[in-house]
Amino acid sequence: MRHLPLFFLAAVSALAATLVLLGAPAAYTPAPAKLSLSPSTQIWQETVNDRTQYLRTSISAYPWAEQLRQRTDNDDDQEAGVPDRSGSPPSEPIFIRNPSGPVDCSQMPCAALTFDDGPVPHTREVLEALAEVDARASFFMTGQMAVNYPEIVAEVADAGHEVGNHGWSHTDFTDLSDGQLRSELDRTADAIEQAAGIRPGMARPPYGTLDSRVREVSGLPLIIWDTDSRDWQHKSAAKTRERVMDGVSPGDIVLLHDLERSTAEAVPLILQDLLAEGYHLVTVSEILGHPGEPGQVYRKGQSPGS
Repeated sequence: MRHLPLFFLAAVSALAATLVLLGAPAAYTPAPAKLSLSPSTQIWQETVNDRTQYLRTSISAYPWAEQLRQRTDNDDDQEAGVPDRSGSPPSEPIFIRNPSGPVDCSQMPCAALTFDDGPVPHTREVLEALAEVDARASFFMTGQMAVNYPEIVAEVADAGHEVGNHGWSHTDFTDLSDGQLRSELDRTADAIEQAAGIRPGMARPPYGTLDSRVREVSGLPLIIWDTDSRDWQHKSAAKTRERVMDGVSPGDIVLLHDLERSTAEAVPLILQDLLAEGYHLVTVSEILGHPGEPGQVYRKGQSPGS
């Protein structure tokens, strides 16, 4: 029993030592030995770290929310048949051919291509391009050309396109007397009717110039335009295509001239572009949703949300 105090003292000492070790601060823990890297390995490691930091910075600064919103908007638009608002062509065309049957242009994006000053021999090239994709269009013909090419007038009408009156001699309507204006329109309507068996129900004033007197005397709906290709001025197929695609929006009436050879060359490309962006290619009456009211002026048709 005399050894008990010694045993007790040893146990207490051991317990105290354990408590000291458990409570020792981390600062006293010996650090592991640092590995020695070769110079080439150090350079590689620094490069990787720098690149990683660059990527972290770039990712944190990227406008993810804005990009996601635009992507969502574009996806919604494509489902609704609206052209991509980003301005770039879609990865896959929405249409290859023009959808058949009637279309409500207040619900679907439409464009009405119109052709002035013909018909001429290469109007047939325009007709072929339209037929290739089942597109519909409107042709505003002059009386002098209708008399010279009655067979082409008939071909335009037989293909299901709309035929309009562009006056006999392409004279500014505001420069004509009342009698002269009536003669310009009546002679042209007679020539078209004789060639194709239809009488045009709308007119386009040459140069787009008109006034209240012209509106009253004409007695017809007067069709202007919203997108102007200026094809008669630059005579370039590439520029015609560019101007149309840069300017067009749903509901637009597009001004072209089948009188120009370059326009006939541009039409297949314009049709391809418009269909790829989801446009329905229709006549003026279709885009308006009605044949028009006498004396009223129209430069744009229906569009979704209008």
